[in-house]
Amino acid sequence: MTGGRKTVGKKEGKFLMVDCFTSWCAPCKKMEKEVYPLQAVGDHMRNDFVAIKVQLDTTKSDDEYTTGWYSEANAITSKYQVEVYPTYLFFNPEGKLVHRAVGFQQEDMFLATLNRARDAEHQIYTLLGTFDEGKLDLSLMPELVKSLKDIGERQKAYEVANVYIEKYLLKLDKDELYKEANIGFIGSNVRTSNSPAFAIFIKNSFEADSVTYAGFSRDVVEHMIVRENIMPAVERWKQTGTVKVKRQEWARINQVVQDKYGRAYADRTVLKQQIAWCKANAQWQDVVQYNVRLIEEFGLDTAGNGALYTNNTIYNTIFVHTDDRTTLKKCARWMKIICDAHPEDGGIWTHMQISFTSWGIRRVQFNMSKRHLLSIQVTRR
Repeated sequence: MTGGRKTVGKKEGKFLMVDCFTSWCAPCKKMEKEVYPLQAVGDHMRNDFVAIKVQLDTTKSDDEYTTGWYSEANAITSKYQVEVYPTYLFFNPEGKLVHRAVGFQQEDMFLATLNRARDAEHQIYTLLGTFDEGKLDLSLMPELVKSLKDIGERQKAYEVANVYIEKYLLKLDKDELYKEANIGFIGSNVRTSNSPAFAIFIKNSFEADSVTYAGFSRDVVEHMIVRENIMPAVERWKQTGTVKVKRQEWARINQVVQDKYGRAYADRTVLKQQIAWCKANAQWQDVVQYNVRLIEEFGLDTAGNGALYTNNTIYNTIFVHTDDRTTLKKCARWMKIICDAHPEDGGIWTHMQISFTSWGIRRVQFNMSKRHLLSIQVTRR
């Protein structure tokens, strides 16, 4: 923005909020309709801000006011790298960018955003400037990390997080370190397997899981394996237009992972990524085969999310893409186990459908009432 427009609130001692929107943006229209008209929001804006809305796209129906902002809109998009809509840019009365927020926000959340925009201890760019000078208080870093992630500045967020982890968290004694917030923060932000913080999830997985959830350490390690050992290959395959990846290539990746983390981590993580790759490339027979192998080799997860994933995989993938009765009978047995573990959930639908299909019946219509089966209409293949 031009200097004059950025300092539009200087005479009144007010902050400037620039609402960057597009003509097609649904969340932008939702803000305009549901949040801006609210009295609490309007009062806050009038008292403390000068607000400007700037349309960043162009349409044939743009009026004279909108076209008059075209040059400014292009400059805003470029200078402030606006890629998400709506984006709210906040300038202090001197015209300096101090804060940023994105997306649709309910009343309470938007009021909190307005308050943070005026408070130097919560302004993203004010805190970031202090951080870059090496003067930011460690206690303010977790909030800054979250705020940076919220606006899409993930690389900078990880930079701040790394300082917080190394200079504060890793210097705590064991009783203080092993708390849910601390271990959760490390697990969400550690970016390299060479970090001493990552070793927590290899050497002290029991302690880390005990304050988070069972399998948290495994999830962190698998995420690191994907990031460092699998995604580089995936990106290379995408760039070269590879669709069918040779088994030898997967085996090579598996061996690299196995050498560093052991066979269990290698087999499980690589197999899950084979599923993801084949699914993305519509190689459905391989997707079916690998999903069955995943359960057979690593067990049936009957916990909440695991059971839901298995139910969805069996119904939406295996049931749709295979007629192999041996496979379908296996899935029927697995769904019976899940239904017994979660009788209140909807897995009974998948269980019955898979069971009938494994018997040679493909089309089944159920008439259910309060979980009691009233009638079935079947059509044989």
